[in-house]
Amino acid sequence: MDESFLTSGLDTNRYLKAQKLVDQFESQIEDALEETVRTIQDTHSDLITPDASLSFRTFTGSTLRTLRSEVNLLKENAEGHNLTFNLGVEWVEATAQPHGITNVGEGVFCYVLYKIKYGSDSTFIAVERETSESEDKWEEIYFGEEKWDRPPKVAPGIVYHPVASAEELQFGLDRLEQHFAQVYAPLILS
Repeated sequence: MDESFLTSGLDTNRYLKAQKLVDQFESQIEDALEETVRTIQDTHSDLITPDASLSFRTFTGSTLRTLRSEVNLLKENAEGHNLTFNLGVEWVEATAQPHGITNVGEGVFCYVLYKIKYGSDSTFIAVERETSESEDKWEEIYFGEEKWDRPPKVAPGIVYHPVASAEELQFGLDRLEQHFAQVYAPLILS
């Protein structure tokens, strides 16, 4: 036990201050995620009912940290599972996710992502193909491996955008919302 460290933390309420900062950070991320999901709900009533409940969760495990929202879609897969739209922010080891990204650096890599739990592999592959065929339009949209679900994976993969600032976070959420609306949603509905 490092007595000096603990004493300093207790004397200055360092733990409580740090927890307050974490709570504030997570709350602001949740607000941004909720706003994006609500936009998707408003524009895709054929996929998500306007009053669908939205849940938020945080995870640590196979990612360094995941802050995620999810909402059930009005579509089911062949096994009868409701498709679930997940939107989140993840931090992973720098080498754990980037596919084709050259400026990640060392340490930690952060990105915003969406995925369709219980989605089909063939739809995910079609989304990836359609996106790559119009790469100029979808610059900085990447596809990667689902990091959270343990085998058997319930999402065929993720669509993500790297972030390192509040501006990039909002830009990434906007781009993911546009990508879902223009590429993924039409394929789910077809």
